[in-house]
Amino acid sequence: MVNSIATRLGALIRLNRIKLGMTQFQLAEDICSQAMISSIERGIDVPNVILFKKICNRLQIKETNQFLDHAMHMTSFDSFSRKIFDMCKKHNYKGMIELMDNSNILDELIYDQDIQTYYYYYSCALYQLEINTKEAVRYLNLAIHMTMKQPYHPKSALEMLLINGLAVLYLKIGYADKAVHLFEAVYRQFIKTKVSSENLNAISYHYGNYLYQEEKYQEALAILLNGFDDVVRRQSYFMLAEYALSVAHCYEKLGNSKKATDYQNKHSVLIDIVNLKVE
Repeated sequence: MVNSIATRLGALIRLNRIKLGMTQFQLAEDICSQAMISSIERGIDVPNVILFKKICNRLQIKETNQFLDHAMHMTSFDSFSRKIFDMCKKHNYKGMIELMDNSNILDELIYDQDIQTYYYYYSCALYQLEINTKEAVRYLNLAIHMTMKQPYHPKSALEMLLINGLAVLYLKIGYADKAVHLFEAVYRQFIKTKVSSENLNAISYHYGNYLYQEEKYQEALAILLNGFDDVVRRQSYFMLAEYALSVAHCYEKLGNSKKATDYQNKHSVLIDIVNLKVE
């Protein structure tokens, strides 16, 4: 996994350096040796946080997750959905609720998927603010029933997110029996269809953590490892740190301290890289 991180970072740094017409020597000046830049770009070394921040500053990379774009759009209302997504990324859930309550966008939405997207964002904000989880469940159910009937067979990325979100909320309010059926349904469909969306990185993670809570550690580990590898195959960072930590917890419960430590170290590396903000 560390090799995958190194390869991805090296490619990102090299691409931005070339775009700016900068040589390795120019990038390295007063920061590190040219040999170190070469080693990083070839995926041999992973820069520490301080070095990585200096490189990003020189390459004008504003933040490490600038290549992650998993916004959910509403047809003909792209600016509104972009604003909601930006608020969500900044954890401004109160602002999301206020904006969505005070706009007339919902009355103007025509397509089912746009209304579903609206309700998905709204329910996520309610859940994160812990205002009323049951109300968040109601909005997700409204969205789901627009295109699906029980038993649910989600096909699109949006439908999978809706079902997965409902499972998470059911688990939170104590409806474990309902939650497990939804987790299983969306996971089966996800594995079957292999819909490509970074947002779907959450599916294996939530299902695996549900199994962990049920003390089914071996099953949880299998799901989480598969999800971890799938995120790497997608060449994504989104939720990799969370996966690494959950895998470490599974290995701890199964008595494999060496593997647990290995994934805890991977978690630390990922946290440093993914959460790094460059001023």
